[in-house]
Amino acid sequence: MPIEPRDVRVTWPIAGIGGFLDVEWVSSGTGSTQTTGGPGKLEVERWELNHDYDNAELPLSGGKGSMTRYRAGDDFEFTCIVLLDMRPAAAGGTENTFNGQPFLDGRLEGHAEIDTNFHFSLRLQCGDPSFWVNAARRHQPIPVDVGPRKGVYYFCPRVILTQTRTLDSSKGKPPDGLLRAIVRGKGSTPLERWVDDVMIARGGLGFDQPGEG
Repeated sequence: MPIEPRDVRVTWPIAGIGGFLDVEWVSSGTGSTQTTGGPGKLEVERWELNHDYDNAELPLSGGKGSMTRYRAGDDFEFTCIVLLDMRPAAAGGTENTFNGQPFLDGRLEGHAEIDTNFHFSLRLQCGDPSFWVNAARRHQPIPVDVGPRKGVYYFCPRVILTQTRTLDSSKGKPPDGLLRAIVRGKGSTPLERWVDDVMIARGGLGFDQPGEG
């Protein structure tokens, strides 16, 4: 009996190093392009994205007593561990528009003067964009002729904070004694998935193209 060859698959995993938060305050509209600029990018120690699906349970006829479930809604929440950065305060707010202060709760609450109920737009970068562009050269600089690429990322035009926690260790442990903020929030519009400038999917109900749903 002939020996079947082993199933071999070629994978292209994304290196998590290089991921960041890209934040913008939004105007009163819900479109992904309606932003007001700033605050900017935040380097993160870690970010997590959690999908939460609302499913309806129905004991339909013919199910022989079994429940049938249908997806009725989609929600998501994110958690980010961010190192507090003193550069905005030290530069007098000229380096970016984080209100010239290092406190993450104030920098991510949203713009109080705009009628958005403290929403902001959020991009979660999936690793270093140069890794996506140069898989064969993942440890080398980007060639000049390639130009900037956005890589793979999640984007939501309207999210809102639900909790911020600031952690400090007076003894310098653990692990390096740096001040950290744990930031949690939830989406207020469908979550979008992007590869460079192409939207791959949006939401959790199959509305995959812009303008649908």
